[in-house]
Amino acid sequence: MGVLDGERYLRAAVESVLTQSFPDFEFLIVDDASADTTRQILDSFADDRIQIITNQHNLGLTRSLNVGLAAARGAYVARMDADDVTLPGRFEQQVAFLDANPDRAMVASFVEHIDADGASLGVVRSPVEQGEIVRSLRQGNCFAHGTVMFRRDRAEALGGYDEEMEHSQDYDLWLQMLDEHRLACLPEVLYRWREHPLSISSRRGREQERFARLARRKSRVRRAKRVLARVERGELGVREAARGIGDFACEQASRPMAEALREAVSARVRSRLRKSSAWQRWILRPRVEAQASRALEALSTAGRDVVATRDFLTGLLEDPFDS
Repeated sequence: MGVLDGERYLRAAVESVLTQSFPDFEFLIVDDASADTTRQILDSFADDRIQIITNQHNLGLTRSLNVGLAAARGAYVARMDADDVTLPGRFEQQVAFLDANPDRAMVASFVEHIDADGASLGVVRSPVEQGEIVRSLRQGNCFAHGTVMFRRDRAEALGGYDEEMEHSQDYDLWLQMLDEHRLACLPEVLYRWREHPLSISSRRGREQERFARLARRKSRVRRAKRVLARVERGELGVREAARGIGDFACEQASRPMAEALREAVSARVRSRLRKSSAWQRWILRPRVEAQASRALEALSTAGRDVVATRDFLTGLLEDPFDS
């Protein structure tokens, strides 16, 4: 758990962890140079499972999370935010799931949103089936950061949280995990996420979305590079590779294209377009596939070098979307 000036909700957050039905854990709390009573509140807990790490100066959440990750000794890492509440059976259920499913790198849960006073605002249900998890994550972050427990070695193999990601660092990490591992979500509420005016989501929503777009772009570029590597090794034909590039580009096409259409067509036509994916297939994918195919054909016939092809495919994925 990272905390910065979290005095208002900190005690309830810490108590929700200490009262877990699964008792065998270390509770790493990284105080990011708080200026309020955060440290006094933390010092008031007499529990030897708590390990307080104090940053000498403010590092920001992403770097603070990596400080905690570097200090962690457990096989599994559970995330917690300093203004939220973890329900009593969360650790027990998520540990049991990861123990029983060694092929899963991470497990999340449904989340209940609460207001500043703890009143329920409703439940958000994340996708559970693997195929739906893949599709949903590539469109947006479908897992609340605090609901997640992941295998420490898998996160460390990826270098932890990318410290260039000031926000949406969790989403970026999930997309990296998705490249190589299966993810999961337990279909029940194990976490309460607090909405209040001082939360990061309330204060920095636009910045979070900007970094989320960056995370998606990075994901598409990584996947394009893997396609290119398979073409270079002769494992993938040009037509199939180009189709894959077209699919990557289509994933984020709907939002920007819908914005453009909004200025040009009536509400009735827009309503019909939203219910059909045909316009993506007709308008976007043929263009992307044709350009990708030409680049890959040139590569396969020694008409283009590898670096130029990689740069071209990267630009093809980045330019029209998430700008």
